[in-house]
Amino acid sequence: MTVRDWLTLDERRSAGESETSAPRAASRADVVLALQRRYGNRRVARDLSARVRRQPITKQAPAPPSTGEQTTSPNKPIAPKAPAKPEAVHLSWVEQTTVPNKPIATELDALETFSNDELLRKRDELALKASVRLDDKHAQYERSLEAAEFLASRRGIAPLKYADPYHFSDQHAIKRRNVRAVLEQGVRETGSLKKSIAGMHVTNDVRDDVEFFEKEAAAFGVEFTNQARDIARKMLAQSIDQILGTLERYGLRRESAIYSANQIIHKRDVDDVVKELVNFSGAWEKEPDNPTGDKSKYGRARKWRISLGQHARSLKKKQEIVHDRRKAVAATSRRRGTATRTSSTSPGTNGIVHG
Repeated sequence: MTVRDWLTLDERRSAGESETSAPRAASRADVVLALQRRYGNRRVARDLSARVRRQPITKQAPAPPSTGEQTTSPNKPIAPKAPAKPEAVHLSWVEQTTVPNKPIATELDALETFSNDELLRKRDELALKASVRLDDKHAQYERSLEAAEFLASRRGIAPLKYADPYHFSDQHAIKRRNVRAVLEQGVRETGSLKKSIAGMHVTNDVRDDVEFFEKEAAAFGVEFTNQARDIARKMLAQSIDQILGTLERYGLRRESAIYSANQIIHKRDVDDVVKELVNFSGAWEKEPDNPTGDKSKYGRARKWRISLGQHARSLKKKQEIVHDRRKAVAATSRRRGTATRTSSTSPGTNGIVHG
């Protein structure tokens, strides 16, 4: 189907054809202009959209092939290409994390470039290095190992497994590394380090290794708690700042709002605190001079307060209506229930009325 087939005779005339002239295929620009002149922009958009949905435009047939050339389905409709999906923006781990966690985020960004096999080998290497006793770089190795284990878990790579000590020269390091693997397996199964240790047969030769991991877990717990507390405090401070900023838009001074909030915290009656605050002129931003009370000269903050009051009164009236209707529905239900019980206990049976 060509774009010419969309047009009626009158529309083809507008596009430049006559009844007697040989028909020609109007260009798409001619089609749109003809429809636009006849029906207007809105009708054009709606009509063309509907027609395209019913029968999509097909690519025009190419010129006939020269002798000896082969062609394949010149009139076959070409499916419209789906719009390319925008690629998801991948933020680096450093961009996503908090300041205290920047070091491990840097490790994550470096390990992200590793293939699964490379990551697996790197994790095993770090697990052994982090198990060497009295190593000055232990904290660095431990952090790198945490990053490697995190990425391995995300990629579905098998967790650290017990390794045969026969193949390692540092027997103390491989023993501690294997204790780590056993403890981690217990944590995955029980969800608790204490339960994992309780499920082990802790002999004297591994007791110091178990205690080592207990101390590391305790240190991690303290650090995690401190970071969580700091984040919570920052979120709370931001929330308070947002609330005070909103109150300032209504003309209430920040220090007055804080003072009144502290009064409520110290168990003063809320209604009393609010009345004092509303009636204390020093708590509010100074209004422009307006001795005649001209509403057009009210300050922006006062206009906000008036609008808020109007909304509050309107909401209260609606709440009262809902409350009254609920009471009416409840009363009606009680009356119907009483009537039903009365009819079931009234004299007479089988519709016979006793005279």
